[in-house]
Amino acid sequence: MKEVSVRGTLGDTYVAACKIKNIKDVVHVFHHTQHTYWRGLISEIYSLLDNANITFVDSPRLDLEEITSNVHEQGMNFFPRWEVRGHFSVIKPYIVIQPHSGKPVGGNEKQLPKFFLQSMLSTSAYPCVLLGTNKKYECVTNCINLIGKTTIIDSIQIIRNAEKFIGPEGLLSFVASSHKVKSTVYYSSHEAVEKRILNSPWDKYCELVNINTILDVV
Repeated sequence: MKEVSVRGTLGDTYVAACKIKNIKDVVHVFHHTQHTYWRGLISEIYSLLDNANITFVDSPRLDLEEITSNVHEQGMNFFPRWEVRGHFSVIKPYIVIQPHSGKPVGGNEKQLPKFFLQSMLSTSAYPCVLLGTNKKYECVTNCINLIGKTTIIDSIQIIRNAEKFIGPEGLLSFVASSHKVKSTVYYSSHEAVEKRILNSPWDKYCELVNINTILDVV
């Protein structure tokens, strides 16, 4: 058995899972996050793996090898085949829009303005599926609104069958790239996309847009 340390939230965990999938051994993950309210969702991401078990820790295990969230470090399976079966069946073709990402408590949440979202919905050539958890988007119409209704497993199944993904940089944008779904990804930190998208196999599937270019329009 191999013991490793991982730290971070949802996007970090997904990158780590793509790396752990490449390890030909059973992996015991000691995971640290300050955002303990996300432990359930982090566990759901690890459930994608058949070679890992997890223990949450209050402090990082500095004595162990760390599996980082930098896609340019360590061996990584950029295009894993996850065995998932969600609870939703959406008739193709469709696109997926995630109007927000990031930690709701922690200062890095990225949100698409409602006027911008409505513009996309009204001009889309395909039906749109809305994914996410932020309640402010529950009342958005002119789409298949699944805000607050899906698990991560559901979201993976929906995204991998989509024609396109649109949303901020984060977990679901990584899911889209790892399933070769063409994506428009809005970012606020250039350092984040350097570590996770640029000059990686995912880069081919992403159109990166600084989110400030749309926020400045408000």
